[in-house]
Amino acid sequence: MAGVPRSFFSVELCFPFARAHAVHDEVRRILGRTGDDAPPGAKWANHRAVADVLLQNIGEAARGCWEYMDDDSGDTMWDDWLLPLKDRSRQPAGDAAGGWFTMTMMLQARRHSPTDRVLSKAFAAAGDQLWTRGTFGAMLQAIPAIAFSSVVRDALYLMPRDTNRGFTDAELELERMKYLRVLG
Repeated sequence: MAGVPRSFFSVELCFPFARAHAVHDEVRRILGRTGDDAPPGAKWANHRAVADVLLQNIGEAARGCWEYMDDDSGDTMWDDWLLPLKDRSRQPAGDAAGGWFTMTMMLQARRHSPTDRVLSKAFAAAGDQLWTRGTFGAMLQAIPAIAFSSVVRDALYLMPRDTNRGFTDAELELERMKYLRVLG
């Protein structure tokens, strides 16, 4: 992918299974609709549907993290955000149903494309209200306006995918999970 200037966008929200089990079920259903090789229109539909579910349930989100970068760190950020899928130590260790789950949405878009401009504007609007449900809501509201034709790569992942074990309270306090900030 070298040679194509890209921006990087990510949103991750953390929900308690106890209050948001239906969110997990609906997102899992959406993710099961298409594979990684789906055409851009189907991928856009999935991102929009997931964003809609998260937006409708933003009040139940307890923690979150987002990033937007329009510099050369996009590939590094992409790899960092995919680590939980590859590194077992970053996945839930709980052995009982319940706990917490996360939903992550990632995009890399051609820099200065219509999609990049939409995402840049959404993040600029955050101002100093970085870790609030309102800011996450504004970012999720931008998803329907993106043009997937300028998306270079995308990812949506739910962790855990099943409901047998979620992240425990103790895991959320580990240094590796500190990036998930408590939402105001």
